[in-house]
Amino acid sequence: MTTRILYILPDLDLTATTREALLVARHLDRSDWAICPLALTSGDARISLTLFDLEVQPIRQAWACDPRTVREMKATIQENRPAIVHAWGAAATRYAVGALGLLSSGSRPKLVSTESRKDHARTFVEKLFDRQASRLVDAYTANSLELLQQAVAEGLPCEKFEVITPGVPPHETGDVSRADFLARLDLPENTRLGVVAGRLTPRRCTKTAIWAATLLHEIRQDIHLLVVGDGSYFENLKLYAENAHIDKHIHFLGNVELGPVLDHADCLVSFGLEDECPIAVLEAMAAGVPVVATDTPGHQALIEQDVTGHLIKPGDRNGAAQWLQIFIDDQEKATQITTAALQSITDTFSIESTAARYASLYERLVK
Repeated sequence: MTTRILYILPDLDLTATTREALLVARHLDRSDWAICPLALTSGDARISLTLFDLEVQPIRQAWACDPRTVREMKATIQENRPAIVHAWGAAATRYAVGALGLLSSGSRPKLVSTESRKDHARTFVEKLFDRQASRLVDAYTANSLELLQQAVAEGLPCEKFEVITPGVPPHETGDVSRADFLARLDLPENTRLGVVAGRLTPRRCTKTAIWAATLLHEIRQDIHLLVVGDGSYFENLKLYAENAHIDKHIHFLGNVELGPVLDHADCLVSFGLEDECPIAVLEAMAAGVPVVATDTPGHQALIEQDVTGHLIKPGDRNGAAQWLQIFIDDQEKATQITTAALQSITDTFSIESTAARYASLYERLVK
């Protein structure tokens, strides 16, 4: 018998949380689980989109806690009659709680809430709402112990939590050659590429990556940095690069698929301060791209120092530039790191094991 689950995603931008959710959905056994993804969007989209081979239905929110969105979500739940609603992120959870609160207790599906990265701590009102809402949440998940501890410190019930580390599938190399990829960016064939990926917010510390690449560019002109992602800091960073006259070697690609970029990357840098496990780091490891990252709990959970990557102190631009150059110039070192990283993905961070953990959670809820 197939169990229907409604996924509520925080956006349509393929941010880390949305990608994690869709990867899990794609790798669940479809003979057991029928996933219906619903994505919050601030735009006017009404046509469903196909993401990760799944049809995703957008649902518009005009502002935070839009009551029309709550009513539309309630109607969607009543129409689909899922056994489980899985809300990915705090905003999705608040809408799910609002919609389920309008249903009679006997007709409510089970509710799973996944804690995700936040750009700021919960406000007093958010804490108050989330504590009250926790009575309707049957299970919480977090992709790192640090995220769990943060949520519990903000008032969520520890006994309902389970840590499920993210996973990624094996990397599939595309058919675009490096020469063609560089030509599309109007770059010479000898260009070496650093990549930073993720939602562009102040806590992502993308400026550190920009300055590290700039420092290295002073001594070798073949270094360029590709910035993949969007967010509240996007225009600020572009203006910053232009005003500093460093925009010639900093390229803002926006929301593009990371996989084809990783095909030609020499190194991925991840300098965020969040406590979550960044899925872009795992994608780079799976693609055989060496990673330089800040020494934070989220990165520590993924990277073994100088075995599967290298960790530097937060804000250490000189260290970042040094290790970016090491991974570009020392192919023996880079190969040693990427070989171990690939093995780590297979042993610990496979999407199959992550999906199995979620399937086990769902099974316990519907028994």
